[in-house]
Amino acid sequence: MKKNILFVVDEQRYGGVSKVLVNILNAIDYTDKNIDVLILHNVGKGIKENIPDVVNIISGTSFFNTIDINFKNVVKSKNIINIFNKIKLIAYMKTGIIIDKLKKERKKLLNKEYDVEIAFKDGFSVLFASAGNSKKKISWLHTDYEKFDCTRKYKKLFNKVYKNNIDTVVAITNDVKKEFNNIYDCNNKTIVIENLIDDKEVIKLGEIENPYEKSENLNFVWVRTII
Repeated sequence: MKKNILFVVDEQRYGGVSKVLVNILNAIDYTDKNIDVLILHNVGKGIKENIPDVVNIISGTSFFNTIDINFKNVVKSKNIINIFNKIKLIAYMKTGIIIDKLKKERKKLLNKEYDVEIAFKDGFSVLFASAGNSKKKISWLHTDYEKFDCTRKYKKLFNKVYKNNIDTVVAITNDVKKEFNNIYDCNNKTIVIENLIDDKEVIKLGEIENPYEKSENLNFVWVRTII
């Protein structure tokens, strides 16, 4: 029998984290696995266009429309419904009842039991995964929590979730692992898996003609990496 695996992301902008997810999905052997990707909020574009056809894509409900937008920007939008929903969401997070709300939303979205559920982004995706009954729950860390902690406003909530509801924490580097555990002390369940890079694609892109090669202008390239 095939294993059911669910990846959860909060939105579908095609950035670094999304690229790593696509690389993983392209490398998976699907003969013994059914893979679903849940995109909680469909803002942006890029993931859907790059995910292999064999993967089933699930879209979130309207409940998640403001999860990846900060309160100031929601207010600036002057969308009364979104403002009201954002205020409710913040209240749910502050009081901890967000987990109960997510259990109800999961029933609307998911119609199968998962052997493995992976919150592939830090923050809200972890809360969503923690609210389910998947056999194994994984949180995949991409952020150096010393430099940017997206959970800082809800430490009590996330501490409870990581302690009681997440089985394994995957960090992309040893530094990410260290800084995360300085806050949440989950060292006994944290492992390191470096980002998967599609070397064939890198070589292919390297063969593309460089439009700046013959330019007389002075060009700068900035490359930022986390080691």
